[in-house]
Amino acid sequence: MIATQRLAVSRLATKASSNDAAPILHSGRIALITQNVGIKHNGLLAKVTQSVIVKNEYKGAIAKFSQAVSSKHSGRIARFAQSVLSAQQQYPFAENVGFDGFGAFGIRIVTEVGEIDPCAMMDAIEITFEEDKAALAKAVFKQNTGERVDLFKHLNKQMRIELTRPNKPAYVLYEGKFDASTYQIGNLWVEWSAVAPRERLFESMSDVQVKAIGVHDANVFRKLEDYDDKKTLVADRLSTVPASLDFINGNPVVTPWMPKLIADYTLDACEILRTGANNSVLTQENVKNKVTVKIQNQWDLLYHAKRSYTFNCNYSVCDYSAWGLPPMNSTIKSAAQATGWILLNYASKGLHPGGVYMCSWRGGHPEKMMWRPESATFNKMVNDKGEVVTENDDEFYDRTVTDYTNVYAQEASFDLVHEWSQPVEESIEVTVQNSASISRYGEREDTLNVNVYQDRSKATNRTLKRWGESKVYKNPEKRGATKQSNGYWTLRADNIEKGSLQSALNVAKRVAEVMILSSHRSIELTLRSKSFAPQFNVTQTHNVDFQHVQGRFKVARVAHKLDLANKWAHSEVTYKLFANAENQAYAVQQIEPPRAALNLFANPTYESELKVHNIPLGATVYDSEDEFEDAKDNDDIVLWQPTFTTAADFYYYTANGWITETYGEDRGLEFRRERDFQVIASEIEEESTDAMEISIKKTVEMGVPNDEQELTA
Repeated sequence: MIATQRLAVSRLATKASSNDAAPILHSGRIALITQNVGIKHNGLLAKVTQSVIVKNEYKGAIAKFSQAVSSKHSGRIARFAQSVLSAQQQYPFAENVGFDGFGAFGIRIVTEVGEIDPCAMMDAIEITFEEDKAALAKAVFKQNTGERVDLFKHLNKQMRIELTRPNKPAYVLYEGKFDASTYQIGNLWVEWSAVAPRERLFESMSDVQVKAIGVHDANVFRKLEDYDDKKTLVADRLSTVPASLDFINGNPVVTPWMPKLIADYTLDACEILRTGANNSVLTQENVKNKVTVKIQNQWDLLYHAKRSYTFNCNYSVCDYSAWGLPPMNSTIKSAAQATGWILLNYASKGLHPGGVYMCSWRGGHPEKMMWRPESATFNKMVNDKGEVVTENDDEFYDRTVTDYTNVYAQEASFDLVHEWSQPVEESIEVTVQNSASISRYGEREDTLNVNVYQDRSKATNRTLKRWGESKVYKNPEKRGATKQSNGYWTLRADNIEKGSLQSALNVAKRVAEVMILSSHRSIELTLRSKSFAPQFNVTQTHNVDFQHVQGRFKVARVAHKLDLANKWAHSEVTYKLFANAENQAYAVQQIEPPRAALNLFANPTYESELKVHNIPLGATVYDSEDEFEDAKDNDDIVLWQPTFTTAADFYYYTANGWITETYGEDRGLEFRRERDFQVIASEIEEESTDAMEISIKKTVEMGVPNDEQELTA
């Protein structure tokens, strides 16, 4: 579609040129209408049409009308239409100057402080529109001899360049602010430059307009609330689409770099000047044909481990008499729970059954020993009144027999369960490339870095959020965990923010593609029109049918030059073309993120057998490793970390199981007593707790078009 410039609205009177016999537009009152209207409804009451024919030689009032309205109506009372058949032109350009029937026109420069006299202008007015850039204008104003030069006269003042046309509304060619001035000392002119308010227009964009541009991802760019201005946000979104953003009549317009299927205008041999036409292949140093998207994906791997333990004191009934009974079940359970792990599946085998056993002590012959795991207690019998029951002064007793067989554990087995998390640093590299370009130029590589963090504390899934906090056993399989070959159960907390990894890859991949596409718009074709074409803008596609160049191209720059001295004007159009070894179609293709394999520790080990550890008589006991480290500086002890207990030293902190101590001996017979029961759940190996680093790479192809053009010498 052809863009339409908005109508000019000027509150400033137009001055007549003293050098040209042009029609003069009267600056006073044209018509005054008196009308009395009685209003009883809210519709249109009256419509008055006025036509005024203005003759060149007449400068006074044509007619006067008076109008008075008596009404309480709040809507439209009357509508007037005015047609002007002949209008004043300032600095007129002939009809043959304009392109495609634009017609004759004059020039006005309107500023905040008034209209600039056309007679004060000299040389030329140059206006440039370029995609993704603010429009620029230059004009040269005359200085009278001896006149004080004021370089700040118009600085930062609003200005507008209008094209006035007979029988048509004025056409706004340019709007902006005077931005700079140049005075060559001694000359009689000052060059003023103006810039369009592109920066301000960004901030005036609505949220709907912003969201319509490209795509956004907080992991690739930044969170929406972290943007200080809309310009930066728009720039980020625009980097995901092969297109330009320009403001046409103050409205944002996104235009793809690919030419439209149907051109807005055709420039043929009758319109194009051979002078100034050129086709340039730009420097290839900026070509990018390979962009690697590096995603650092951070998440937690959740673990569930179960360790099985066994204990057997291997005591005989005969050992009971010298060494005492085995540990109580309650003692073993307390020791297991003290590890901080969850106790599960506890089972035990109690004391030996009662009976007569043959035992030998102190080297003597075996003798019979009666063993009973039961114990009897006697309590006085009482009646309902709490009185002791007696008969003939004899008291009666109750006998209670308690079986301690299963209070103690000759053998025991149980499981300990522990859950924890391991941070995972997953490096995902997706390389986007165009092989045809690589074949032509070699690899021209760039990199995009993206961080994706799955914050488990923000999980809505309670299982993921509270993993490892439970004090009771919970089935890992029912919670979605997978049994691994190393015996661990694992659950991936890698999708806390649903689809965040996919979204980050989609957006980053599009940024990479646009980088490659942008660098391949490496041909510029510049053509100069024989006429002045204010209708041209950077959103258009032109069909070029010239004896030296044929094709359909996207406009990248439009430059207008109005020669005030010769009353001539022309437009210069620059097109940007894609250049690639192959003509390929570009389309946005979504791929799933490749995922790296886990690097799990293969063989986790631990000491599963809980043994009996006896402290020899007179041994030095080291309760902790720190205590041993402090003591080993003495010359009296062995200076190495022991791995076993000797007769002289006992390393308490390494003993896993039941701990007893010898307190006496008699003819080779040791007498022992219970000291403690200790369960050491060894630390989880670092390979399963420290950050796991895994990586994967993938290469995908993308298409780069080649704008077809025919060049003929």
